[in-house]
Amino acid sequence: FHEHIFLEKHLKDFPKEGPIRHFMELVICGLSKNPYLSVKQKIEHIEWFRNYFDEKEEFLQEM
Repeated sequence: FHEHIFLEKHLKDFPKEGPIRHFMELVICGLSKNPYLSVKQKIEHIEWFRNYFDEKEEFLQEM
């Protein structure tokens, strides 16, 4: 049960502060409240965002 709610441990690879961190905290909050997704699906969502931000890192730093 706790794996469905406490997803903060999956934020360790994200920046410690800034807009990406804030966005991911909101994503984690939303996922933790979603009873319709499995733990595996929730982790896949987080990994998708991690991959997305890794791919867009150069573009995001230019902004």
